[in-house]
Amino acid sequence: MQLIDEQIRALLRDPARHPPSARHLGFEQIDFSVAERWAKVAFMPRGAICAIKVISCSRLVVIC
Repeated sequence: MQLIDEQIRALLRDPARHPPSARHLGFEQIDFSVAERWAKVAFMPRGAICAIKVISCSRLVVIC
């Protein structure tokens, strides 16, 4: 069974359903489209990890 966008949004809106790493990084879903294959997310990390810089295929850089 494939989830539709609204079902995925409902799952990601509930922080209790996020994996521990996503909660630790302060994951927030902004928007996405399964059909168009894109996603916008934000991370609001706690003070303990504000010095992290991650360069990956998405070019994520976290500087607090």
